[in-house]
Amino acid sequence: MYDAWQVLDTVNRTPWLFLALCGCAMIANYVWFIDAYRVSLRERIINIPLWCTFFWFAHDTSVVYRFDTWFNYYDHWFTKFWWIALVFTVSFEILFLIRAVRFGPAELWPGGGRKGFTALVLVGVVCFAIMWENVKGALGDPLYLFIFGMTIVSFPPLVVSHLMKRQHARGYTAVQMAAYTVMAVCYFVAVCTLLPHIFLTPLYLGLAVISAAGGIALTYVVYQMNHNGKLFGLRGEQPAPKAGDAAVPELAAP
Repeated sequence: MYDAWQVLDTVNRTPWLFLALCGCAMIANYVWFIDAYRVSLRERIINIPLWCTFFWFAHDTSVVYRFDTWFNYYDHWFTKFWWIALVFTVSFEILFLIRAVRFGPAELWPGGGRKGFTALVLVGVVCFAIMWENVKGALGDPLYLFIFGMTIVSFPPLVVSHLMKRQHARGYTAVQMAAYTVMAVCYFVAVCTLLPHIFLTPLYLGLAVISAAGGIALTYVVYQMNHNGKLFGLRGEQPAPKAGDAAVPELAAP
């Protein structure tokens, strides 16, 4: 798809601008993840779709365990920054998986038991890792710049699926959606404007539009649901079940 050395040479022409945009994207990512985890614990619910968690964890861990590639083969400030940034996202994704095992059975597999659900989650992690390595090998994306856009765009459609199937927005906040939107905009602006010879294409711009428009729309929808009670027939936040209350199974996106 592209020559990694050519991309790194292009990055060196505007290093501070590229770093500022990517840095803002990652800070927004951390704000999103922190709020998602905080609200998830409060509401005792999964608010990062499992498909996204599996996909992101496979992607991010494959970056992290290629330490030698970033620090010794390329030995470039951007690849080192990229590795450090994704160490933190992997840490969050591990927490999301643990949380899924804790809160997922009542919603996604009622009556199946936590041990069985935990085994299914582990199988999902392994399967996505294997599938991802095969996809990665076929992409020709040595710096993970193209596929990172795919990880970003995967979120809005699955959140919409969650909202429609659950019929409420419990677990989601406008802060999460706004932080996601800022992350998406900063990242796509960085790669589409500073690396135009590679990423300024109609299809890749389509990913940017879907991500940004989806983030803005979800920020509005979730805000309205959580502050006005409902939107399009969907309810807003509901109180988390108290200790000892029977869990009420809810449908969720696979």
